Amino acid sequence: MLMLDTPDLIALYLGAVAAGAIAVAMSSRATAVELAQILAIVRPAAVVVDTEFAGVAAGAIAASSPNTRLIWRDRELGAWKAIPATCLLRFGAS
Repeated sequence: MLMLDTPDLIALYLGAVAAGAIAVAMSSRATAVELAQILAIVRPAAVVVDTEFAGVAAGAIAASSPNTRLIWRDRELGAWKAIPATCLLRFGAS
């Protein structure tokens, strides 16, 4: 997670933990080189970023963790949050 301090950061962290994932918050002050070092160690499946950090994160991912998916909070999570709750409940039904 490379995001601003917003409620979405907390929600993402708690959601990741509830899903059994390991949430790693990264410093918004980290350089591309520092992020690349972190990503090389952590090897995340996905990194959620705010727009302000997307360029730095994309460079770090390309350099050290090319299989990592970059998720832009403003685009993808914003679109997901716009889905009515009744539609979301159907995804969990079996």
